[in-house]
Amino acid sequence: FNMSKQSMELKLDNDDRTFSSGDTISGAVIVQAGKGMRHNGISITVDGSVKLQLSAKSVGIFEAFYSTLKPLVLVEKKIEVLRPGSLGPGVHSIPFQFKLKPANGMPQLHDTYHGVYINVQYVIGAVMKRGMMQKDFQKEMEFYVEVFAEEAKENKKH
Repeated sequence: FNMSKQSMELKLDNDDRTFSSGDTISGAVIVQAGKGMRHNGISITVDGSVKLQLSAKSVGIFEAFYSTLKPLVLVEKKIEVLRPGSLGPGVHSIPFQFKLKPANGMPQLHDTYHGVYINVQYVIGAVMKRGMMQKDFQKEMEFYVEVFAEEAKENKKH
């Protein structure tokens, strides 16, 4: 445990990192500030998207319309968790939480899926902006969305 070392970690309260739409996702950005440090703000980004992926074999089939397919954005959020300032020596845990819901115009979220041609992926990232001469701290972590869990809840009501 090195006092002068500075680092940043990202932690979700839910260990299996699996959620469904409408859930509140909470966690913390854990900063090891060493002897203390200045920073230009810490923010959390949440991105979920559907991407079409081409393999060499399938390229011919999809080529014609591939160029028109942009990733479909399911979730897009940016949350400021700490304004610019300084952190004293030691370890700091900065909590955050947000509700998982589809981006504007998206009717619903889709299950996390890693297939041959299609990838549905949700990623949460933390960024600590630092001074001009220093590299920003960045951490990313995948989390998982299961839509059926939500439908199961709905069906219990009837």
